[in-house]
Amino acid sequence: MKKNIIGIIVISTIIVITFFVTKGEETILIGYSSGTTGMLSEFGVDGRNAFLLKVKEVNENGGINGKLIDTLILDDKNDPNEISVVHNKFKEKEVNFIVGHIISALDEALLEEAKDKTKLILSASISSAKMDGIDDQFIRLTSSYAGQVKHISNYMYDIDNIKSLTVVYDLRNKAYTEGFYNMLREVYDGEIIGYSIADQEDLSETVIDKIKDNPTEGILMLTPANVTAILCQLIDINEMKLAKYSVSWSMTNDLFEDGGKSVDGMKLVYVKPTDEYTDDYEDFRQRFINEYDYEPSSICFNTYEATTVLIEALINTKSLDVGKIKNEIIGNTYKGLLGDIVVDNYGDRQQPFIMFEVKDGQFIPLE
Repeated sequence: MKKNIIGIIVISTIIVITFFVTKGEETILIGYSSGTTGMLSEFGVDGRNAFLLKVKEVNENGGINGKLIDTLILDDKNDPNEISVVHNKFKEKEVNFIVGHIISALDEALLEEAKDKTKLILSASISSAKMDGIDDQFIRLTSSYAGQVKHISNYMYDIDNIKSLTVVYDLRNKAYTEGFYNMLREVYDGEIIGYSIADQEDLSETVIDKIKDNPTEGILMLTPANVTAILCQLIDINEMKLAKYSVSWSMTNDLFEDGGKSVDGMKLVYVKPTDEYTDDYEDFRQRFINEYDYEPSSICFNTYEATTVLIEALINTKSLDVGKIKNEIIGNTYKGLLGDIVVDNYGDRQQPFIMFEVKDGQFIPLE
């Protein structure tokens, strides 16, 4: 019920936008876009909620240099074909600063949009290696998946002694999952057997039978939370003795709600929080729960950080010039919920990773 109420509020916000935009200099307009409907929408909804929470908090404290923030929120449906449509709408409304876009499957479409020097896009989660080392108008507040691959590969092989591995990867986020899988094949020292799926309907007896017929010691699921949960249940039902692993894409509440006890003990790779920021991390978590009445997922923390960086750059420069804001972000260190935020000259962030374990409906750090 709570998320439905939020949806109504967001729709109302979009309707009211035109009124505020016509008022000129009284507000600062910031856009947000993610897939809030359709496939893989939970991350998009979570990101939107974190974005709105940050905007609300800033406005309650006087806004950006005395000007309140107004928002335009658009649904990109996690569809590459929707990206140009969404950005044309942003352009029509003269929105030059955009937070969002969640899944790496949007990478090629966003590379085209990032050529436009009249806007700046900040993504909290796109980790496609195709975005590495490009000087454009795209800044990402998460690292390329290369760091995740190396860390989980070493952990599984050296720490957990997993010498043979099944990998299931979801092609709906192909730029992330297929790239991750291909890189893993290069760095993992054990045997790998991979199976691609197009949607959760592919988790049929055929896929499970293949896993049973080609037994390994562990399974890595490059899948969203609901699919990971189904896989874990099927593994338990079929009494397969597999060590279970996944990635931050599965770190949403759907994992607990759909997976139940079957996900207990699973290990996932995610960003390492810095000790001195654990209080900020917990403070945000509690504020989010108070606002939305559910636990924030990893994308909530990431999106809140991305929105914070943009707003602080706007405050520091006292400018709406896109070039100045980009240079401000690249040239400074920002305090994040999980550690310092520093992006290089190409707008890329480098982060350390650790493993987490699912215990009693929580993600517990292991390292």
